[in-house]
Amino acid sequence: MKENNHLEIYNSHKVIIKLIMSGFLFVVVGIVLILLGPEDGEMLIIGWLSIIFFGLGVIILIIRFFSFKPILIVNDFGITDNSTAIAAGFIPWSNVKSIDLIDVAGVAYISLDLYDKEGYLAKTSKFKQKVVEVNKELGFEVVLINLQTISEDPEEVFNRIIELANKYGKKDRI
Repeated sequence: MKENNHLEIYNSHKVIIKLIMSGFLFVVVGIVLILLGPEDGEMLIIGWLSIIFFGLGVIILIIRFFSFKPILIVNDFGITDNSTAIAAGFIPWSNVKSIDLIDVAGVAYISLDLYDKEGYLAKTSKFKQKVVEVNKELGFEVVLINLQTISEDPEEVFNRIIELANKYGKKDRI
């Protein structure tokens, strides 16, 4: 965690390697289901879905492994999210209504509620808009910053974000 008057969070290569190995395991399970499983269509579908879903995840994680840019930057201008393939990008403090730390199936996320959700979404791809729509239906905010691949304690990261938000005069919004 690099910080002074700002915060930069990077991927943990150890965490990414563990996730890649887990993903490979599920790809192998998918291959076994296809090759050795019963001939019925259900096992074939499960096998192919496992290969596709976890295989894509492994590819994304390998790309992340070789990326050395911060996945999260917090400074006097706002928050920049580079945590996923559909990351939020830059969110200025003027659009941040509230910040929360949430847990979804054991994965920590920084959740941002925005003042201008529609304006933010208008600048994003159709795919990202669909993902956000599903997240909203599940009760989540428009911006979820994934902290799964960091080595720092998510609670400490969250507290530092709040501290910086307060420092930059955003007390009324947090």
